[in-house]
Amino acid sequence: MMYVYKSMDMLDEAIEVAKEMKQSGLLRDCASFNKIMACYATNGQLGECGELLHEMITRKMLPAEGTFKVLFTVLKKGGFPSEVVKQLNLAYQEGKPFSRQAVITSVFSVLGMHVFSLETSKLFDRAEASFDLLIYNILTYAYGGLEPDIVTYINLVNCYGKAGIVEGVKRIYSQLKYSEMEPSESLFKAVIDAYKNANKRDLAELVNQEMRYALNGQECPESEFEEVEDDISLYHTAITV
Repeated sequence: MMYVYKSMDMLDEAIEVAKEMKQSGLLRDCASFNKIMACYATNGQLGECGELLHEMITRKMLPAEGTFKVLFTVLKKGGFPSEVVKQLNLAYQEGKPFSRQAVITSVFSVLGMHVFSLETSKLFDRAEASFDLLIYNILTYAYGGLEPDIVTYINLVNCYGKAGIVEGVKRIYSQLKYSEMEPSESLFKAVIDAYKNANKRDLAELVNQEMRYALNGQECPESEFEEVEDDISLYHTAITV
């Protein structure tokens, strides 16, 4: 009945059937979830799609191909940049490592469901697989919708480090260094690890030195401070050129 209504552009009636299915506990497999989500997506009720997606994950139901077709529709209608959606779709079609998780993270983010977005993105932080750079770019875009806290910055700087995006690490460290956020040993260590992951151990050591001064409430001696600043400045000038 829902598909009949939908095919006749009777979306209100189709949605009513969808609600009845949900309330009656008839959502028991991936196929039934896909049908309801597709109906909601067609009607522009994207938030309901996000809630159903989270319910699927909570029930440990693996999203199928039909699920991802709906999710790409949600991304497009939700205002995700078309180029990013195309790249993400390509990564999914090619079976890039963790591309499915990137899609889910992006959907939660574009719908403003940032708690769920962070839950999904933790898989990236823990994994030891080698990821495609595209996946990191999409993940960092998804983070852009968040009201960042210390956990956000730690996760994000870890992603930058694993992807070798040194400029990303630099931007976050600059905010920490120039007191745009509270000093945090965890974030300092995340920056150090990120530089190491990006094979920039010299920068990791410089940050390690500054961390000791910052956390002990001491000021770095002027000569040493200038030396550290010059080394980092010269390095970033070099990679920019």
